[in-house]
Amino acid sequence: MSDIAHVTAKRVKMLRLKKGLTQKSLGELVGVSEAFISMIESRSSTNKRPSGKTISLIAEALNVSTDYLLGLSNTEDLLPYSDTRREFEAIIEKVEQLDEDKRVMVIKMIQSMVKTL
Repeated sequence: MSDIAHVTAKRVKMLRLKKGLTQKSLGELVGVSEAFISMIESRSSTNKRPSGKTISLIAEALNVSTDYLLGLSNTEDLLPYSDTRREFEAIIEKVEQLDEDKRVMVIKMIQSMVKTL
């Protein structure tokens, strides 16, 4: 198991308990099953891993940043633009599914648009 999975498992459980949530109630907030939350917390060796969107929804439900949840930061700050971030993450997931040529084209278009702002 990766270090990220280990840290994520510990932090999800710790934050869930700190907020007084059950696995079932957290799952309902996020739109996943109680069993899936249990799998995340127990670091189950199953191949099914939470998507970026699921991690983002868990972080939002627990009022922390995704960076904190994944162990990339030790600050529990909630990102102030979570709706915008969620929209970008959905776009990123779609872009990642494109073939390489289209993906490069989309990235260049976005970079060009940002430069003109």
